[in-house]
Amino acid sequence: MFDRITQRRKALGLTQVQLAEKIKVSPNTINRFENGHRVPDANQVIQLGEALDCSVEWLLTGHEGQSALPDSEGTPYYSSPCLGNAGSITGEMDGVVHVPGLDPGDVVLPMAGDAMSPRINDGDLVLIQREEPGVNQVAFLIDQWGGTHVRWRREVQGQSLYVAENPQYPPLSGPDLKIWGRVVAAISVRKF
Repeated sequence: MFDRITQRRKALGLTQVQLAEKIKVSPNTINRFENGHRVPDANQVIQLGEALDCSVEWLLTGHEGQSALPDSEGTPYYSSPCLGNAGSITGEMDGVVHVPGLDPGDVVLPMAGDAMSPRINDGDLVLIQREEPGVNQVAFLIDQWGGTHVRWRREVQGQSLYVAENPQYPPLSGPDLKIWGRVVAAISVRKF
């Protein structure tokens, strides 16, 4: 990924200072990204994709054909989602993420908390499709207070329970939970 950041920045004729201004980090941070001394977090990867006019997939994997998709196409990304009327995700859209295979209506949201650790970690991006999760699939839920949750759907004595990967969290159930969709993937950016 580090070489691709440099490659794309130079192809666009941007300096490290100009790129830093676009994603609101210091020029030193851009230098550290490009030299592999620091790994951008999930939000920064999205911002880099937008600033460099390329897809997150291309930045992360280098797959060709994904390096210059128009800004108008892609899956909406919300850093602070809210539940709107009729169960829609609203709030200020922070951009779009270009991930092949996603459909209109799918969204990308950041995971908050450690309920699904170690499988999905705080800050990872979850890709959500508007469909009912099956048993033993991961659900995206909204509670009566508007809080969002990511949990495994399990069946116990004919009742759906939504269970965290982390055993410190109790199962969720009840009529106040709105099943918004199914988590189909998570994008993790890890330091190594």
